[in-house]
Amino acid sequence: MALTNDRNAKRSVGDKMDNLKKAATVIYGGSLLCRLSADGKVQPGADTASTTFGGVACARAAAADTHVDSYDRGTFLFTFGAGSATAALVGTAVFVNGEDTVDVAGTTSNDVPCGIIREVPSATTVRVAIDGYVK
Repeated sequence: MALTNDRNAKRSVGDKMDNLKKAATVIYGGSLLCRLSADGKVQPGADTASTTFGGVACARAAAADTHVDSYDRGTFLFTFGAGSATAALVGTAVFVNGEDTVDVAGTTSNDVPCGIIREVPSATTVRVAIDGYVK
């Protein structure tokens, strides 16, 4: 339909989104999140079948909470679980392997993609850009 007047498109400029949360589940701030394919609710990150990446939790959500805010853009520090991280991994895609752990392909069973390594601060940690990976 063609507009005949101005329209408020309600632009969202933030990098946060509100998610329905899996019931009776505690989510800790900074946790990777996975979205359940069956109902779209988020749960703590895990290498689980039938999930997609849901972002990074902004803050803790108690078991009784029904929602949790998450970041859908940005670069975050996570534990690297696939051996020793080196600068050669910069630009490599990583996959959810736990609430605070990412791994490279071939080291996870379900390969839930969550971002690209942007920096390697130590042999056990990587900074991951999640932009474009949240579903």
